[in-house]
Amino acid sequence: MSDWQDALFSPRRVAIVGASSTPGKAGSLFLHNLTTVEAGFSGEVVAIHPSAKEILGCPAYPSLGASPEPVDLAIVLTPPATVPGIIADCGAAGVPVAVVISGGFAETGATGAELQREMVRTAFANGVRVLGPNCFGVINTTCGLNGSLSIGLPKRGGVSLITQSGAYGMAAYSRSTDDGVGFAKI
Repeated sequence: MSDWQDALFSPRRVAIVGASSTPGKAGSLFLHNLTTVEAGFSGEVVAIHPSAKEILGCPAYPSLGASPEPVDLAIVLTPPATVPGIIADCGAAGVPVAVVISGGFAETGATGAELQREMVRTAFANGVRVLGPNCFGVINTTCGLNGSLSIGLPKRGGVSLITQSGAYGMAAYSRSTDDGVGFAKI
Protein backbone atom coordinates (compact mmCIF):
# COMPACT_ATOMS: atom_id res chain seq x y z
CA MET A 1 0.00 0.00 0.00
CA SER A 2 1.36 3.37 -0.95
CA ASP A 3 -0.17 5.39 1.90
CA TRP A 4 -2.59 5.20 4.78
CA GLN A 5 -5.48 6.70 2.76
CA ASP A 6 -5.24 3.87 0.25
CA ALA A 7 -5.10 1.38 3.12
CA LEU A 8 -8.25 2.91 4.63
CA PHE A 9 -10.37 3.37 1.50
CA SER A 10 -8.99 0.77 -0.93
CA PRO A 11 -7.43 -2.02 1.13
CA ARG A 12 -6.26 -5.21 -0.51
CA ARG A 13 -6.61 -7.17 2.74
CA VAL A 14 -8.91 -6.44 5.69
CA ALA A 15 -8.72 -8.13 9.09
CA ILE A 16 -11.73 -8.27 11.41
CA VAL A 17 -10.32 -8.33 14.94
CA GLY A 18 -13.03 -9.83 17.11
CA ALA A 19 -14.54 -11.88 14.29
CA SER A 20 -17.45 -14.15 15.16
CA SER A 21 -19.70 -16.68 13.48
CA THR A 22 -22.55 -15.91 15.91
CA PRO A 23 -25.42 -14.10 14.16
CA GLY A 24 -26.18 -10.75 15.75
CA LYS A 25 -22.62 -10.12 16.93
CA ALA A 26 -20.68 -7.25 15.38
CA GLY A 27 -17.86 -9.61 14.37
CA SER A 28 -20.33 -11.60 12.27
CA LEU A 29 -21.96 -8.49 10.74
CA PHE A 30 -18.63 -7.07 9.59
CA LEU A 31 -17.51 -10.37 8.04
CA HIS A 32 -20.86 -10.61 6.26
CA ASN A 33 -20.68 -6.98 5.04
CA LEU A 34 -17.28 -7.56 3.48
CA THR A 35 -17.91 -10.96 1.93
CA THR A 36 -21.39 -10.73 0.41
CA VAL A 37 -21.49 -10.97 -3.35
CA GLU A 38 -23.74 -7.89 -3.47
CA ALA A 39 -21.04 -5.70 -1.92
CA GLY A 40 -18.50 -6.79 -4.50
CA PHE A 41 -15.43 -6.18 -2.32
CA SER A 42 -12.49 -7.42 -4.36
CA GLY A 43 -10.01 -7.62 -1.50
CA GLU A 44 -9.35 -10.48 0.85
CA VAL A 45 -10.95 -10.69 4.28
CA VAL A 46 -9.37 -12.49 7.23
CA ALA A 47 -10.74 -13.11 10.69
CA ILE A 48 -8.70 -12.58 13.84
CA HIS A 49 -9.84 -14.98 16.55
CA PRO A 50 -7.85 -16.70 19.30
CA SER A 51 -8.80 -20.28 18.35
CA ALA A 52 -10.79 -20.51 15.10
CA LYS A 53 -9.19 -21.63 11.84
CA GLU A 54 -12.05 -20.33 9.68
CA ILE A 55 -15.07 -18.11 10.30
CA LEU A 56 -17.89 -17.65 7.79
CA GLY A 57 -15.65 -18.77 4.94
CA CYS A 58 -12.73 -16.51 5.88
CA PRO A 59 -9.39 -17.85 7.06
CA ALA A 60 -8.83 -17.10 10.75
CA TYR A 61 -5.61 -16.40 12.62
CA PRO A 62 -4.91 -15.85 16.32
CA SER A 63 -3.28 -12.44 15.75
CA LEU A 64 -2.52 -9.91 13.06
CA GLY A 65 1.10 -11.02 13.08
CA ALA A 66 0.07 -14.61 12.37
CA SER A 67 -1.52 -13.66 9.05
CA PRO A 68 0.70 -14.99 6.25
CA GLU A 69 0.02 -11.95 4.04
CA PRO A 70 0.18 -8.26 4.99
CA VAL A 71 -3.02 -6.66 6.26
CA ASP A 72 -3.81 -3.12 5.07
CA LEU A 73 -6.78 -2.39 7.32
CA ALA A 74 -7.74 -3.78 10.73
CA ILE A 75 -11.30 -3.32 11.94
CA VAL A 76 -11.37 -3.65 15.73
CA LEU A 77 -14.51 -4.92 17.49
CA THR A 78 -13.12 -6.04 20.85
CA PRO A 79 -13.68 -4.78 24.42
CA PRO A 80 -12.09 -1.37 25.00
CA ALA A 81 -9.42 -2.58 27.44
CA THR A 82 -7.94 -4.77 24.67
CA VAL A 83 -7.71 -2.01 22.06
CA PRO A 84 -4.32 -0.45 22.97
CA GLY A 85 -2.71 -3.91 22.75
CA ILE A 86 -4.37 -4.55 19.40
CA ILE A 87 -3.09 -1.21 18.11
CA ALA A 88 0.41 -2.25 19.21
CA ASP A 89 -0.11 -5.54 17.33
CA CYS A 90 -1.09 -3.52 14.25
CA GLY A 91 2.20 -1.66 14.45
CA ALA A 92 4.23 -4.83 14.93
CA ALA A 93 2.47 -6.49 11.97
CA GLY A 94 2.85 -3.45 9.72
CA VAL A 95 -0.88 -2.66 9.56
CA PRO A 96 -1.03 1.06 8.72
CA VAL A 97 -4.67 1.78 9.67
CA ALA A 98 -7.13 0.55 12.29
CA VAL A 99 -10.83 1.37 12.45
CA VAL A 100 -11.88 1.07 16.09
CA ILE A 101 -15.61 0.39 16.26
CA SER A 102 -15.45 -0.46 19.97
CA GLY A 103 -16.98 2.01 22.40
CA GLY A 104 -16.13 2.63 26.03
CA PHE A 105 -13.59 5.40 25.68
CA ALA A 106 -13.81 9.17 26.31
CA GLU A 107 -17.57 9.10 25.84
CA THR A 108 -17.87 7.14 29.10
CA GLY A 109 -15.93 9.42 31.45
CA ALA A 110 -12.48 9.75 33.01
CA THR A 111 -11.49 6.06 32.92
CA GLY A 112 -12.51 5.73 29.30
CA ALA A 113 -10.75 8.99 28.43
CA GLU A 114 -7.50 7.65 29.90
CA LEU A 115 -7.91 4.42 27.92
CA GLN A 116 -8.42 6.51 24.78
CA ARG A 117 -5.25 8.50 25.50
CA GLU A 118 -3.39 5.20 25.93
CA MET A 119 -4.73 4.02 22.56
CA VAL A 120 -3.60 7.27 20.90
CA ARG A 121 -0.12 7.08 22.50
CA THR A 122 0.20 3.47 21.35
CA ALA A 123 -0.92 4.34 17.82
CA PHE A 124 1.54 7.23 17.62
CA ALA A 125 4.41 5.13 18.96
CA ASN A 126 3.68 2.34 16.47
CA GLY A 127 2.93 4.42 13.37
CA VAL A 128 -0.72 3.36 13.12
CA ARG A 129 -3.48 5.71 11.96
CA VAL A 130 -6.75 5.25 13.85
CA LEU A 131 -10.31 6.00 12.80
CA GLY A 132 -12.50 5.97 15.89
CA PRO A 133 -13.03 4.82 18.57
CA ASN A 134 -16.77 4.28 18.90
CA CYS A 135 -17.40 4.96 15.23
CA PHE A 136 -19.66 3.92 12.36
CA GLY A 137 -16.78 2.53 10.29
CA VAL A 138 -15.76 3.11 6.69
CA ILE A 139 -17.47 2.62 3.32
CA ASN A 140 -16.13 3.00 -0.22
CA THR A 141 -18.83 2.14 -2.75
CA THR A 142 -16.33 2.21 -5.64
CA CYS A 143 -14.52 -0.92 -4.44
CA GLY A 144 -17.39 -2.52 -2.49
CA LEU A 145 -15.79 -1.87 0.90
CA ASN A 146 -18.36 -2.01 3.70
CA GLY A 147 -16.39 -1.90 6.93
CA SER A 148 -19.28 -0.34 8.81
CA LEU A 149 -22.22 -1.01 11.08
CA SER A 150 -24.61 -0.67 8.15
CA ILE A 151 -26.14 -3.57 6.31
CA GLY A 152 -25.48 -3.29 2.60
CA LEU A 153 -23.97 -0.44 0.64
CA PRO A 154 -25.62 2.84 -0.27
CA LYS A 155 -26.18 3.65 -3.92
CA ARG A 156 -22.97 4.81 -5.63
CA GLY A 157 -22.65 8.53 -6.03
CA GLY A 158 -20.32 11.49 -5.96
CA VAL A 159 -20.82 12.63 -2.36
CA SER A 160 -18.43 11.67 0.45
CA LEU A 161 -19.20 12.14 4.14
CA ILE A 162 -16.78 12.49 7.03
CA THR A 163 -18.35 12.83 10.45
CA GLN A 164 -17.13 12.77 14.03
CA SER A 165 -20.36 11.11 15.10
CA GLY A 166 -20.99 7.43 14.48
CA ALA A 167 -24.70 8.02 15.15
CA TYR A 168 -24.77 10.78 12.52
CA GLY A 169 -22.94 8.57 10.03
CA MET A 170 -25.53 5.83 10.55
CA ALA A 171 -28.40 8.33 10.26
CA ALA A 172 -26.97 9.81 7.04
CA TYR A 173 -26.47 6.33 5.62
CA SER A 174 -30.04 5.31 6.48
CA ARG A 175 -31.47 8.52 5.05
CA SER A 176 -29.43 8.10 1.86
CA THR A 177 -30.89 4.65 1.23
CA ASP A 178 -34.43 5.92 1.91
CA ASP A 179 -34.00 8.89 -0.45
CA GLY A 180 -31.81 7.23 -3.10
CA VAL A 181 -28.85 9.54 -2.47
CA GLY A 182 -25.58 8.04 -3.60
CA PHE A 183 -22.29 8.13 -1.73
CA ALA A 184 -18.72 7.57 -2.83
CA LYS A 185 -17.28 7.21 0.68
CA ILE A 186 -18.50 7.44 4.24
